[in-house]
Amino acid sequence: MKAANLERLRDLVENFPAIAEKGLVAFKERKDRIDFDALAFRKLAGDPWLGHGDQLAANFVLSVWDPKNNDFNIHEALGTWDDEHRSVFVEWAEDPFWC
Repeated sequence: MKAANLERLRDLVENFPAIAEKGLVAFKERKDRIDFDALAFRKLAGDPWLGHGDQLAANFVLSVWDPKNNDFNIHEALGTWDDEHRSVFVEWAEDPFWC
């Protein structure tokens, strides 16, 4: 996995307004790299206190981390998200990456 893609993943999380603060705790900056704790982030995606659109955002991030993640539905997300969340997705789709 490329370190640059982990930085982009962190930026992606930062750009989703409702999950940015909680989601960034899954990233640990080391001296020479960034680590991502996918299990901690998966807990965020299942947090019952998150709104549905926010859970979709977290599941989208997990699908970028692991494209085999089947918990993300693009149709449901685009129909649920507000303009700000949709614009984060569109920005990713214009220059997609996976970890």
